[in-house]
Amino acid sequence: MAGGTANKLRIQALGGNPVIIPWPDLPEYMRQGKVDGILTSYETVKSAKLWENGVMHVFEDREYFPQYIPLIRASFWEKLTPDIQALLTDTWKENVDAARLSAAEAQKEAKQILVENGVEIIVPEPAQLEKWRNQMLLLQDEFIRELRIDPELVRQINAALKGSE
Repeated sequence: MAGGTANKLRIQALGGNPVIIPWPDLPEYMRQGKVDGILTSYETVKSAKLWENGVMHVFEDREYFPQYIPLIRASFWEKLTPDIQALLTDTWKENVDAARLSAAEAQKEAKQILVENGVEIIVPEPAQLEKWRNQMLLLQDEFIRELRIDPELVRQINAALKGSE
């Protein structure tokens, strides 16, 4: 799995046994039959041609498509001059949409390459995804505590997501 406690918690909650394997070791572990599944993206599978090491099926549940966002500690931010703060904020605003579109296009192209190489894509029905999502939401408060996420930040994110529906 990709590193991080959040990924570990999700996989465990769904009944898996998450193990972090260093990227350079993954193909050999796969050849040895030591890997049952991978949490990753189409682009990652494509970049390493993992179909050559046994990836023959993809379960596309839309639960993992990493997008980077800048997180800056307030005490650090406050040390920056207003012009540097504006430069960081403006640069992000000017580039984030194009970067995300580019990343999404790369995933789409990589998915097609996987299909061309015989990888079967399995997409669950929306009702099944909703069922799993609701199951995971029951664990959200526990995850927030374990990950030490500020509950106020979660409240703000939830409010923003509800406003975008």
